[in-house]
Amino acid sequence: MLERLGKKKLLEEVKELFSEAVAADTDWQRNARESFKFRDNDQWSEEEKSILEEAKRPHLTFNITKSHIDLIMGINEDQRKRFVCTPVSVDDSFRCDILNDIISILYEKNDWIDEEDAAFESAVICGRGWVSIDFDIDVDRYNRITITETNIPIHEVRRDPASRKADLSDASYIIWDKWLSIEDFIVKYPKMKNKVIEAFATGRWPVLDTLQRLSPENADWPSGDLNDVSDYEDALDIEFYDTKKRQIRVAHMEYWKNVDVYWVRNPETGEWEKVTKDWKFFKEEFNKIYPGKELEYEKRITKEVWWLQFSGDEILFNGKSPIAYKGFNIIPCFLYGDVSRRNANHFGIVELMKDAQREINKRVSQTLNLLNQQVQPGVYAEVRAFINKDQAEASMKEAGAITWLNDGAIQGQRFLERNVPTFPSAIMQMEQFAQEIVRRITGINPDLMGQNDKRQEPGIVVQLRQQQGMTILKPVFKSYERMKRELFRRQISIITQHMPLRQIAQILGQGDRYVIDENVGTIEDTSTNLICNIKDLRTLEYDIDGEPEGASLTKNMMELAVYTEMQKNGFPVDPAVIISKTNLPMSEKIGWIQYIENQSKSQSEQAQQQFALEKQKLDQLHQRELVKLKLDAMIASKKIENQQEKDHLKASVDQVKIDNTRERDMKNLTLKTLEYIAKVSDGKKESAEKLLNLMIDSQADRRKVVMQLVDTFIKAKKDIAVANIKAKAMKKMGKSENESSNKTK
Repeated sequence: MLERLGKKKLLEEVKELFSEAVAADTDWQRNARESFKFRDNDQWSEEEKSILEEAKRPHLTFNITKSHIDLIMGINEDQRKRFVCTPVSVDDSFRCDILNDIISILYEKNDWIDEEDAAFESAVICGRGWVSIDFDIDVDRYNRITITETNIPIHEVRRDPASRKADLSDASYIIWDKWLSIEDFIVKYPKMKNKVIEAFATGRWPVLDTLQRLSPENADWPSGDLNDVSDYEDALDIEFYDTKKRQIRVAHMEYWKNVDVYWVRNPETGEWEKVTKDWKFFKEEFNKIYPGKELEYEKRITKEVWWLQFSGDEILFNGKSPIAYKGFNIIPCFLYGDVSRRNANHFGIVELMKDAQREINKRVSQTLNLLNQQVQPGVYAEVRAFINKDQAEASMKEAGAITWLNDGAIQGQRFLERNVPTFPSAIMQMEQFAQEIVRRITGINPDLMGQNDKRQEPGIVVQLRQQQGMTILKPVFKSYERMKRELFRRQISIITQHMPLRQIAQILGQGDRYVIDENVGTIEDTSTNLICNIKDLRTLEYDIDGEPEGASLTKNMMELAVYTEMQKNGFPVDPAVIISKTNLPMSEKIGWIQYIENQSKSQSEQAQQQFALEKQKLDQLHQRELVKLKLDAMIASKKIENQQEKDHLKASVDQVKIDNTRERDMKNLTLKTLEYIAKVSDGKKESAEKLLNLMIDSQADRRKVVMQLVDTFIKAKKDIAVANIKAKAMKKMGKSENESSNKTK
């Protein structure tokens, strides 16, 4: 839009856009000014006031508009929501906590909430609100930055007339037409100091021809801005300085500019990377690092936000937005608008209430006028009916006064009471109808305002009605949350991309949770022992979620009702929690909690004493039972020992009998073995006898002796078998020899 233009041509183009935005916004600005007047109790036009004063009628204002606006602001205060960073991955949780804590601390130290609420109230009144966020170097501490949020009056902002979206994402530009004091102007633009001093000394400030042609006599000048009711010496949109207030007008314009973006394939990794340096410089460096290699790149066109600030013919600044976030730093809060998006106008709650509010004021004024005239609305009279004409006119307007008449003026009567005219009920009905229409239009029911006292209902029913009434107001708070979300994105961007690391460490401080090592540049969580490098905050990837900002009075009352009901039904509930939810001063809450803790401590001590007594009784009973068990065990053990002795004695006797039997059997076996051996071979008998004597006379192992005897027996049996075989063989051989000799013979 404004690329590659010279200074003069650029200013002409910018101011032409400025004029178009002013002209397109004139009707809306006039209507918005009227909405603010309605909120501020100025609800009668000058023409209506003149008519009423001429008719000697009061022009009282019964402002129910302000109470509805205040109710919405109170609900917003009671149900405020804050936005926080949520990690994309589990490892980023600690870094998100750090950023959320920094934002919370900055909100506590600055007046951001007031500026945001002021913009929201403006949106509720007229349909639009504006907040600007910016940062600057702290002059007192040069290694720190200051982040500011500013509520911008609606008449100072001009936007692209073609824009339709609520977040201005389709707007080509936006202009903040603001006035600065001489001191602030020189601080912000020190190079203009001499020109400012000269301009106010001579009373002349350079103004471009584009705006010089826009004068009150020129039909092209927007008529709405000529009715400016401010106390500036000159109309705000005509001149660029005000000698009376010693202020200078500066137009701050933010616009989208097309720029070339280059993506280069890294010859080492093969990945596409974005070039962040100057393209010509990058190509020279690439040829030096990779001589002979072809530079493979892709050129794309994107857009980025630029700022242009001018005053008169002087361009004060023209460059890329100093905020790293890709978007305008002027954030809108739009309420209701044309859903077909055929126009860019918006309206608020007041616009819906104007006709009903006018009706209420007029009906009340008319009612009071009728009440004033109720004494005598007027009569028909003859010329000689009254004794004194002036006295008659005065007495007829005075309640209870006597109007003196000539004799015969009242036929057949000496006096006659005057009839009081009947007050028409239709007027009051119309006034009540107008108030009912306000509720139906805005959706703010009596339960939300706490004014419905005609019925006695349980608290849970009232809460339910309030929640139902809140449903119709959700779009109102949705616009506020959208503005806060956009502000939060820019706050995080400024902190992560522009705030010095030392300042981040100083904001967090050496508290209970964080331990900061500025030499190493790390932050440690004392509860989880997690460590984060401060530099890692600049590359954090995060999502944004909304959550309730804190416990409000309404929320506390609802939770108190739930806890009380749980306690009645027998559920265990901590009394300290119930006390914390009550609407008591903090000092009384602390006193009650301490009282409950002391009572609990006393009850605990009594329970411990009772437990100690019971334990002592149980210990004594246990000791008696233990002694009894020991005696029973000793008796049982003695009985077992006696029985063991008896069993041992019996076992010994039985063993002796068994041994005697075995010995007798062994002797018999041995004798039979010896006898058999003696029969077989006389040579073995002596050895057998020796073994037998050895077994009988010594304590040798009887099993061993028996086995030796058996072995001897087997050997002897083998010898007999062999001798028999030999004998049979000799006998057979002898028989064969005899047969051979017989054959020979």
